[in-house]
Amino acid sequence: MKQVTGQEKFHAEKWASDWYTLRNEIPSEIKEYMEDELLFELVRPWPLEIGDKNEFRVAFNGNGGILDYRFCKESWENLIYIRSVLEKYKPFKILETGTNAGIFSWMCSNFLDDFEIHTIDWNANSKVFVDKIKDYFNKGEITFYNKKSPECFDNSWWDESPFEKINFDFAFLDAGHTYDILLGELRAAGNLNIPVIMVDDWSDDKLNRAIEDFVSESDYKVVDLKAGTTNSDNKKVGFVKILEKNNV
Repeated sequence: MKQVTGQEKFHAEKWASDWYTLRNEIPSEIKEYMEDELLFELVRPWPLEIGDKNEFRVAFNGNGGILDYRFCKESWENLIYIRSVLEKYKPFKILETGTNAGIFSWMCSNFLDDFEIHTIDWNANSKVFVDKIKDYFNKGEITFYNKKSPECFDNSWWDESPFEKINFDFAFLDAGHTYDILLGELRAAGNLNIPVIMVDDWSDDKLNRAIEDFVSESDYKVVDLKAGTTNSDNKKVGFVKILEKNNV
């Protein structure tokens, strides 16, 4: 397994939990996935070395994604859990908000036989990672939209796009981490009658409140959740909730 560069290590803290340090503790059932060379590039502090080298993961407005190089155990727990969700629902037409480094597309490419992902992110750098994943696997269809969520769901671009004609069967919401943005995305997914919604980072009080408020006003319910961990720097990893629409 590769190690990140010295410069990358310099701009991060608490490396006792990183993938390289804990490489011998990774469960054998997922070792081949965790040691995948492309995944290493997607989860490292400077993915594919894009961005200003003076800041941590400056290619994106945030640190890491659903898998994070700094958090080996939490990442493998997330990988195992999301694999089980994909294998359970076997989604084909998927809507994703918050493309980031394309890790969810990487997971779908590994754990689904066939799929079609429409993924949205305001950061144009995400297209670099989507293209890498598409070339690497040559499997499924991944279409990236450089748009801002949830505004794109309620404007002329959305109405004129092919989205409105797609019958999505799964949504993964992980874009802007504010109450208003998540509630707007949940409502958009509800308006599209998407039967299953997965939401990341529910440990954040304001995001969890958005989920609860959406459930109270809609015909969706929380059917499963995964609790992650919070480290000494208050970095939270691995908190996921699954919502299902009633009477679908």
